[in-house]
Parts: sequence; structure tokens; C-alpha cells
Amino acid sequence: MKPSVQAIKARKSIRTFEKNSLKQADLDRIKKYLNDKKNKTGPFGYECKFKVIKSINGKEKGGAKVGTYGIIKNPQAYIVGFTKNTPQSMVDFGYSMEKLILFLTEMKIGTCWLGGTFTRKSFDEEVSMSKDEVIPCITPIGYIMENKSIVEKFMRIAVKAEKRKSINELFFYKDFSNPIKEYDEKLPKDSLEMLRIGPSASNKQPWRVVIDEDYRNYHFYLEKTPNYAGNKMSFEMQRIDIGIAMAHFELACEAVGVTGKWKFEKPENINASSEYISTFSV
Repeated sequence: MKPSVQAIKARKSIRTFEKNSLKQADLDRIKKYLNDKKNKTGPFGYECKFKVIKSINGKEKGGAKVGTYGIIKNPQAYIVGFTKNTPQSMVDFGYSMEKLILFLTEMKIGTCWLGGTFTRKSFDEEVSMSKDEVIPCITPIGYIMENKSIVEKFMRIAVKAEKRKSINELFFYKDFSNPIKEYDEKLPKDSLEMLRIGPSASNKQPWRVVIDEDYRNYHFYLEKTPNYAGNKMSFEMQRIDIGIAMAHFELACEAVGVTGKWKFEKPENINASSEYISTFSV
């Protein structure tokens, strides 16, 4: 089952969970999703790996400080993602994990992307990885606590959770000299808007999209944030953000019956300082 546009609109980072354990039926459904190879494989062809861990040697039970997002209260489990450490696999990781998170959203299970400074060594002990693999991100999971804690409310303000760039900062027609000012009727409905509202590390939104004149090709570029700490790890965090954007765009197109495929042929007629990543061709 593919996640819906409604899940993209509804999904928010959850840091406070109910104390109720996840139902076995829900855990079984999650594991069934994760056992399907197509749910873990991105446009570049990399198969990502995910493991559900109920606790980390008991250390996370009851709430613990995990990563730069602050306090995660009452997580009932974590999903740990790991993959090969290459630029393309990071894009595929973001693509696959965001689809997983949207799937969980439709199940009414809360999630929160965690990257950056969470303690990876705790999770290294729980998963079997090869030397060329890395854990880019994890998510806590559990049933959503409706009454948000003060810490959670503060965190949403601190990371500017609701703030997004305007369309003329992100999307362009024919080349980067022509930012679009409003959505054209020729665009697949909601496609760029679902991309615009997507999550990204530190809410930097590093994706840029150039639309061909005939509205058949959508070229995705990475506009790296200067001196961004997340790009100075053993991998570039913002490549994961591009994967998230690609997943949102593809799902939004499919929701209105527009099918396409990902290509990796850099357009020669677009002068860009940003790094070309991929093209969605419809």
C-alpha cells in the first residue's frame, strides 16, 4: 500500500507518546511492510534496511534525550535505518524512510525524524551492519499523545516546524532565472505543494526544482546550505532531504493519475550552481 497525499498533509513530528505498548497487530503490519523489498528500494536502486527495536538496552524506556531534537517521551519502539554510505544511497534512504513514515502516519502511529547527534553506538549494538554501512536516521514510534508537553511545544517553535519557503524560492520554469510565482494548471495537482511542505533537517529545504517548458520533466537539484553541520558528518544529511522531496513529488503525482519515472541525465541547457540529482519524467 502506498501512502496518500492526506498522510503528507497530516504528518507532524511527534515527541510525546502514550505509554500504551504497540499492539501486536500493528507491529506485524509494520514488519510486513518492511519485508517487502520494493518498500525499501529508492530511485537509484539501493535497498535500505530497517529494524524495529523495542528498547535500547533499556536505556530509552520512559524517555531519554536523543539527538538534537531534545526529549522523546514514552517511545514504545524505534525504527533504525541503515544503508551503504554513498551519495546516491543517502537519497534513496530519504526516499524510502519518508514513505515508511507516511505509512506509519496512516496507521495513526507517531514518528519523528532523528539524525545529527543521537547516540549511534547504542543502535550499532542492536543492528548488524557491514563496514560500508551507516545509520543516517532513526525514528521513535508509538501512539500519539494528544496533549503535547511544554518541551514538545517549545521544540516545534525552536525548529520553526510550521515555516516553509515560498514557491518562488524553490521552483523554477525552464531555468533558474525564472522563479515561478504561482502554481500553473498544467502542473499535476498538489505535486509541488506536497514537496514544498515536506520535512527537512533543521527545516532548511535544500531542494530546488526546474520545470521543463512542456511540463514533462522536473529536474531536482540540491542547494547545499553553507557551513551546515549536518553535511559535515560521515555523510551529507541534505541528500536525505532530497530523497524525501522526491518521494513527496512522486506520491502527489500518482495520486492524480500522473505516472512517471526517475532519470539521471543532467540537462545541458540549464545553467546551475546547485548540484543536479535526478529528473522525474512524466
